[in-house]
Amino acid sequence: MLKAILLRKKITDAKSELAAIEGKDLEAREAEIESAINEAQTPDEREAVESAIETFEAEKRSDETKAAELKESIAAMEKELAEYDSFKRGDKQ
Repeated sequence: MLKAILLRKKITDAKSELAAIEGKDLEAREAEIESAINEAQTPDEREAVESAIETFEAEKRSDETKAAELKESIAAMEKELAEYDSFKRGDKQ
């Protein structure tokens, strides 16, 4: 019983974290950076834009990796919960 409660809580937390990652407005940030690219005039401005691009791409890769890990973790926890629930009902497989 407590194991199932803990698993449900972990699943809920992981799904919330995944939703936060997937809910990021990357298109808006991309548009901002694109605008900055078009407006950059000086070498310092271009360097700042390049830095912003590198940071954005690193964050995007990190988010994609984290989202994939969360999806995998959620699937594993849901499977474990289903097996636990099945066992508790007596549906031995």
